[in-house]
Order: sequence, then structure tokens, then C-alpha cells
Amino acid sequence: MNYVKISLMILFISSLLLSCSKTATDSFEEISLTEDQLEMKSKMKQTSLILLDLVTEKDVIQELKIATSYALEQERDEDVTFSELMHDNSDYKMNTKYKNSNVLGSFKSHFKTLINTKSKINGSTIDPDLESYLIQNNLKIYWPYSENWDSDVVPTISYHPLDNEDTNEGFKPVRAKSSGFGYENITMNDDYAYNNPSLLIVPCEENMMVYKTNLNEAISCGGGGGPSNPGGGSGNDDTNPGEYDINQVILHSARLSEQYDGLFAGGSEVFWQLTDAVKLTTYDSQPEVRYGQSRKNFSRRDIRKKYWKNLSTTVDDDWADYELAKELYIWEGDEGDVKVDFSLGVNVKISESVSANFNVSAKVDKKRDDLYKGFMDRNVFYTLNRTDIGLGRRDGFQVRHSSNLKWVYKENGVNTTSN
Repeated sequence: MNYVKISLMILFISSLLLSCSKTATDSFEEISLTEDQLEMKSKMKQTSLILLDLVTEKDVIQELKIATSYALEQERDEDVTFSELMHDNSDYKMNTKYKNSNVLGSFKSHFKTLINTKSKINGSTIDPDLESYLIQNNLKIYWPYSENWDSDVVPTISYHPLDNEDTNEGFKPVRAKSSGFGYENITMNDDYAYNNPSLLIVPCEENMMVYKTNLNEAISCGGGGGPSNPGGGSGNDDTNPGEYDINQVILHSARLSEQYDGLFAGGSEVFWQLTDAVKLTTYDSQPEVRYGQSRKNFSRRDIRKKYWKNLSTTVDDDWADYELAKELYIWEGDEGDVKVDFSLGVNVKISESVSANFNVSAKVDKKRDDLYKGFMDRNVFYTLNRTDIGLGRRDGFQVRHSSNLKWVYKENGVNTTSN
């Protein structure tokens, strides 16, 4: 049995042994809210009732559409924080694509007018410190399935119940017989949000990265997945894959087909972590451990429609030939800093004198869904990455699959010296 067959067999076995993950159908324990959470829930409901008077203003919806579109462009979920809405120097307001729009600042203007001129809106007493509370507690407006709608809509409003992620009361604006708008109560869930434009008041997820440089600047939740770079070089000469002067590995595209979070928790964040499991040179007595991590957001629409998402993210600038293999760990969750507390060791005998050791480690965590844990052998990767192994190819590269995720790696070779 040759080396490639041995490596393929071990890769398959380790994948089976490590395929432990939870799904969105797992049961959740009953949650008792703390006093702080009860206060936040009350503030979010109050804000929802205030927004009923704002969402009938076309310029407000147009600004929210701009803000959520910009967030998606920046590899965030389709949301905007109250901090961004209430500050004039928010990124979406300064972006060259949108900064000349005459609707920017509409939300801030209408919101301040309402809370400064009215003591009660839609039966809810106005807290004069509500704006500060929304900003200091990193609350945001989330527009699920925003890509389904243009800005000529009057959306339903709801808020995170905090004791579950899937359903809560909602308030649908309805035109009154006399004049203006009233509202009717509805039940907000994923199907409702998919079929009706809906704005949800939610907190930024725990452990999500928050950018804040000073108190006068806007805060945004979420973030991208590392540097996006399609790679250089033509890769069109006769050099075999993996035998260039520089051998880049690019996360080309991916598709997620299951919602791992409830509606009020937003889309899914998927992390790819590649760790050099073996780094052998004539001088190395111990492998050097280094890793790179990429985070990509999949909107609920991406997942529901099973769309392929083009990623074009370089995950290894140069997979050198003495780096025999890499650990690969993929998970869905809000937390990028992964602690380890168990491991599975696999030993592959390359020859009589050389062995490669692999450790795949991960912490068991209910907040994270493990999608794949295993290793990538360099020889197998470059031999088979352009081969259809049963799942097809995209742009000439092998489609890989684990759990509810499919993804594609593109190898990109660059020769820095001429023949």
C-alpha cells in the first residue's frame, strides 16, 4: 500500500472518530433571567415600540438598508448598532459608496425628536436615558433576510427575549382607519422573518469582537474573517501543484446548509483554523506550532437558500514542502479563542526513519458546533485537490464536505525565479 493510500485511510478514520457535534435541534435548558437581563429585555421592548413610529418614515428604512448592506459587504451580519446609527462618523456613513446619500442621519434625527418631545409612545413610557443605555450595552438592530427586501417596506418590529433564540412577540405596523399607523401583535419566528420584512432589537453576541477606539466613535459588532486576498501569480506553467517557489492555499468558497443559531442570534459564524502539525527541517528536533484562523459569516438567507459564498481568503501564504501536514479544525460559534482540553493523536510512518505526529484538539463547548476535526496531509492535498472524489468540483477544485458544510480550497502557485 503506497503512502497516499495510507494517508487517505488515516484521514478518513480520524474524521469518523472526531465527528462529534451538536445540531440546532439539541434541547436547551430553561433559562432564568438575571435582574440585568430583565432590565435589558424591558429596554429592548420599549425601543421596539418606539421604532414603530420610526419605520413608517421612508428615509429611516433607506438608511437601515444602507447600513445592513454595508455590514454584509464587510463580512458582518446584516445589522447595525445603535452606536453606529447615533454617531456621525460611523463607517457606513463615511464609506465612499454611501456617504453622499441624503438619508444618512435620518434615524438619529427622527429618534432624538421622538424621545425628546414625547413622554409616551405606543403605550410605552420613554426613558430619557434610553439612547445612552442602547449604546453602552451594545444593542443593535438586526434585519434578517434583508436581501429579500428593498427599502420601500414598513417592517415588523420585535426584540430578543433573552430566554430563547427562536420566538418572541412582535409588533406589526398597520395603517389606522383615521390616520397614521397602529399595530397588531404577531409571533416572531424564522418563518415570519423570512416572509415579512422584520427588524429585531438584539444585543451584540457575547464574545463577539467589538471595535471601539474612543467614546466619540461608533461601536460595531462582528467582524470579518481575516485578510481577503485572491493570491498572486499565474499558476499556468507546467509546474506540478505544490512544487512552485511559493505555494499559497486559498479558502475559495463555502456553503452552509443548516441554521446553527436561532433567529434572534443571527446568522452563523464559521471558523477555519489551520495549524502546522509538522514542521520538519534538518535542524528541527521539535515541530514549530503555528496557526492561522479565518472567520466567515453566513447570513440566514445564505444558509436557507444553500448559497455558495465566494471567500477568496488566503489561509497559508506558503505551504512549504517540509511542512508535511496541517491540523484542520472547523467550527461554528461566536468565539474565536479556542481552549483545548482533549486530543486524539495519530502517527503516520512516512518511511523507516521519518514519522509524522498529528494532534487534533478542541474544547467541548455547548456554544460551539464542531463541523470538522482532522488533518490535511500535504502530499494528498496537492495530489487530489483538483480531483472529484464524489462531491464535484468548483472552478476545477475539489469540493470537501463535513456535517452541513461544503468548502473548496484553491492552491495557487507562484514562481519567483525564471527558468
